[in-house]
Order: sequence, then structure tokens, then C-alpha cells
Amino acid sequence: MITSSDCEGGGEQFTIEPLNPKEVVKDGMAVKHEFFGKPAYLTVSTQLHLEVLAPSLNRVWTLTPCFRAEDSNTNRHLSEFWMLEAEISYISQLSQLTRFTEVMIRHLTSQLSNNREDVLNSRYNKADRELIEVRWNSILAENDWPVITYDEAINLINQVKLKGRSKGRLAWGDSISTEDEKWLAGDHFHSPVFITDYPKSQKPFYMPHSKNYNISAPTVACFDLIFPFIGELIGGSLREDNYEVLVAEMNRRNMDLVEMDWYLSTRLNGSVPHGGFGMGLERLMLYLSGLENVRDVVTFPRAPETCDC
Repeated sequence: MITSSDCEGGGEQFTIEPLNPKEVVKDGMAVKHEFFGKPAYLTVSTQLHLEVLAPSLNRVWTLTPCFRAEDSNTNRHLSEFWMLEAEISYISQLSQLTRFTEVMIRHLTSQLSNNREDVLNSRYNKADRELIEVRWNSILAENDWPVITYDEAINLINQVKLKGRSKGRLAWGDSISTEDEKWLAGDHFHSPVFITDYPKSQKPFYMPHSKNYNISAPTVACFDLIFPFIGELIGGSLREDNYEVLVAEMNRRNMDLVEMDWYLSTRLNGSVPHGGFGMGLERLMLYLSGLENVRDVVTFPRAPETCDC
């Protein structure tokens, strides 16, 4: 849970320091003593560390508390949450990741559905049971979940949701809002939906170019899994395994290569194609339980201006 790196590159981390930090003299100046020898933070993701383990173990995963200093006071955000993350070696197609995550969630939901009498009858009234079963059935529908690109997503939003309107239309490179995500999954597809190949500018440094890369509209090989009522549930991508390409991208973003040497070393002497994903566990629980606020699925929610005990 303690790290010296920023996996997502967004700087939305909580800093760790002793309650009564000490000072030391350095070059004749009094400076704050770093307990760990360098600045340290509560982790926002274990992805980079899992990537270090993946080459020797092929498949690795962790369920870990994560912390984000993101000032998002919504019904789907927490400052402290649990994230299921996995890294899988020897995959080179984004479809391998989307298929893996779909099968995983379908299997979990199927187990709930097979035991619905025990799970639902003693805990929920009729109206709540019906809502929950609608949500479960949207996951277990016979057809595979739709897969669309970012380009296709913004075209659907502009041409279907916003048909005949000029206000709110998306240009290429704009972020897709949570409300637009909910519309795509809930109103348009009535199903979970994968959105792939987002603009490079919206994503972290470790994602390789998309299969159909266009230099005038650069995209990366990634996906978000969007759920009705929730929006984003899972984010994943292939990982750049070429050392020179990775270093060039980190330099382009003015990242500290010395601080990231432990990560870069996994590519220095050769790597393997690999990819992975992260899923906010509380968001999945929120959807499966038929609730509307993520704070209702945790015992002691931590969020902006909320830390009661």
C-alpha cells in the first residue's frame, strides 16, 4: 500500500509522512527527513508492481486497498477502495483481455443467479429483487457484450443521443462523460459495453499504440468496460514491452527515468507481450446489489469531506 511511484500519472495521491517529521542538515541547510529516503505515497494501483512479477509467474493478480486524492464527490467515487488487478503474460490482442474480463464477471454473476433464492429472498423486498434480477440478467444475456471503439462511441453519442442538437456534442479527443457512458450501456445497448482505443492523450504512459494507429488521431490499445447505471467498471490495456519505445514516451511526458528504473529494468533485457486490468470492487458490488450509492456497500466510507471514524 506504500509506494514511491505514481502509476496513473495523475498526481492524485496521498502523501505519507510521520506525524512529527524530523529535520536533518544537508549541505548546511535544514531539510525535512524523508522516512523512506524519498517521498512516499498511498498506492493508487499495484499495476506496475504486478508487471514486475508477471514475467516469472505468467499470471498474477491482487485484491488491494487503493487510495485516490480525487475530489470527486459522486455516488460512484470513494477515496479508499478495493481494486482487483491482474496482469497476464503472452497476450498480444486487446480482445484477449476483454474476453477474459467478460467471462470473469459472467461467472461470478452466474454463481449468484444459481443461488438467488438464498441470496435474495431473505434480504430484499419484491421490488428490490426485481431490480437486482434485471441487473443480473443484463450481465448474463446470451449475446456477447458489445465492443466499440472510442471513435464509434462519440459518433453514437453525437448522432443518436444528441441528434438534432448542437450543444454538448463531442469532438475527437474529448472525454466521454459518466452520463454519456451510462447512456451507451443503459439506454443504447442495454448491456455492459467495452469501449476501446482511446486517445493517447487521455491515458498513461505504459500503453502501446492501437492496432489501427493513426498519427493524426493517435490512440492506444486499451479498453474501459462500461456498465448501465454505473459507468466505468474496469479499465485495462496491453502494456508497452519495447524498452526504447517506453523510454521515449516517458521522456516525452517529462517523467523521472531514474525513479522508474526498477520498472524499466523489466524491459531492458527483453520482455514478453502482456496486458492487464483493474476493477473497482465496490462498483461491481453496487451494481450487483441493486443500490445507487457506492458508500452503501462499504462499512466505513472514505470520501472527500467524509471520514467519520
